[in-house]
Amino acid sequence: MKFKIPEPWLSNKPIYKYIPKEYLKDFFERGILRIGTLLDFQNEEQHGVKRGDRNEGLKNIYENLNIHIEDPNKEKLSDFARGFINNKGKNNKFENVLLDKTFISSDYYILCFSKNYDRHLLKKFGGGCIKVKKPYKFIKTISIVLFNTGFTVNKNSCISPIKYTNRKQDYHSHDQIHPVFIKDNIKSFTEEKEVRAIWTPIEQKLEPQYIKLDKKYINRFCEQYFP
Repeated sequence: MKFKIPEPWLSNKPIYKYIPKEYLKDFFERGILRIGTLLDFQNEEQHGVKRGDRNEGLKNIYENLNIHIEDPNKEKLSDFARGFINNKGKNNKFENVLLDKTFISSDYYILCFSKNYDRHLLKKFGGGCIKVKKPYKFIKTISIVLFNTGFTVNKNSCISPIKYTNRKQDYHSHDQIHPVFIKDNIKSFTEEKEVRAIWTPIEQKLEPQYIKLDKKYINRFCEQYFP
């Protein structure tokens, strides 16, 4: 089954990056920025439940099946159902059968932001806030730095708001959104109003990385935020 990466979010509105206060100096004076990975964010033991989420990258699709199949090659079965049913089997009857599969996303490099400034989020994520005044240009700059410094990533990136929804979805009505851009629809997540940038790796053995940005780009696109 294929899921869709959203169209790039081209909003001109500022977004906000919350980080521990002690890392602000590294960013604004030295240009140091940490890029995480999807699988790294699954590690609740390391990051705690405030930052970690063991369900990152997961999506469960199901279909209820009630059908008598005389010949599977002639029946109008969904592609999802055909993945479960042996095409050679005939005269099979399915009553209230639940077909269920959990899809696990491959790994991505990830950078998380919020649409809004919020004092509660500031405290939740360590007391430091970077206001990104020009999100699209800032992410494009990071993409170039990643590509030019030897990271095995696709030069293109995607930035899009997270969709807060149920990870378990009916095949016939599921939203088709890639699991990397969904989170559970619960208050502790929805309050973050997350906007997520991802970079597609060419290889899959990823580790969080620290990159160095030129200060001229930081000064052009970002500012330390003290409302």
